[in-house]
Amino acid sequence: MKNIIFDIGNVLINYDFEIFFEKLGYKKYERSLMEAHSPIFAFECGELETEDFMQQLQAIYKPDMDAEEFKDAWCDVFWANDELLDIVPQLVNDHRLMILSNNDELHFPFIWDKYLKLHVFEMENVMITSRLGFIKPDIRVFQSAMQSYNFDWKDSIFIDDVKENVEVAKRLGAVTIWHQNNTHTIRELENILKSEII
Repeated sequence: MKNIIFDIGNVLINYDFEIFFEKLGYKKYERSLMEAHSPIFAFECGELETEDFMQQLQAIYKPDMDAEEFKDAWCDVFWANDELLDIVPQLVNDHRLMILSNNDELHFPFIWDKYLKLHVFEMENVMITSRLGFIKPDIRVFQSAMQSYNFDWKDSIFIDDVKENVEVAKRLGAVTIWHQNNTHTIRELENILKSEII
């Protein structure tokens, strides 16, 4: 396979939005992202500007909080999956490494600047849904990515933690790995690559 395409969230970089709610002073599971589904969805599709998104989000969760403090709390909910990130450089010489992530113009720059191991991916191969106009598992984001970034799903391995996303990529011809834990994903990737050599 020419291309290896990774999701970011809970694959290369883990996250937990309970960290966000805790920083806002809420008890565990007291609040939910579903309360802000509409603005989050619109922002990840590129339909909302950052300032408008932050205003809507803060109005829902913590109107009286300092705006910069609120923004920091929203962004700082991630930690690196180093075990998986550390195998990516081993793949760079023989494959086009790509990212396809439901992501936006706040979280992605934050992640990119903080986790330098991601820089093994060239920016021209990073596909963010806020720049593609749709979010996974909408098949249109997979099609838009393929057309905009000049690759074929039939020549790609796709790794994602959401089963529905994996199933769409598989329908388009990709070899897929449903990421559930590092051991499984690394083993599956090794097996796929070994089968190509044999």
